[in-house]
Amino acid sequence: MERGVFKNELKSKEHEWKSERITLKAERDAFKSERDILKSEREVYKSERNILKAERDVFKSERDIFKAEKDVFKSERDIFKVERDAFKFERDILKDERDAFKTERDSLLMENTGLKRMLLHGQTTQNV
Repeated sequence: MERGVFKNELKSKEHEWKSERITLKAERDAFKSERDILKSEREVYKSERNILKAERDVFKSERDIFKAEKDVFKSERDIFKVERDAFKFERDILKDERDAFKTERDSLLMENTGLKRMLLHGQTTQNV
């Protein structure tokens, strides 16, 4: 009879251990699932981080392009300023040449007027 009680206790213990083992397996599977979920979330965060890094690189590239365009516009502006100054210099030269021609014209007119007077004066003296 003791043997029957011992067998029952042993079966009861085995059943208890099996239940405990099943419970531990279920907990282990739950932890594995949680770990897999956390791994997936980590991968998502890594992907988001990589996307943000790529966007940052795009913004940096766009900024560099805008800086280069700004430098080009500044260079073009400087070229236009130099061309403007060259045109102003040419204009000043042409004005000086115009003034020189006017002065020469005026002196030739004065000389011509003087010659005419001399001729007129010479004619009047010859008529007398």
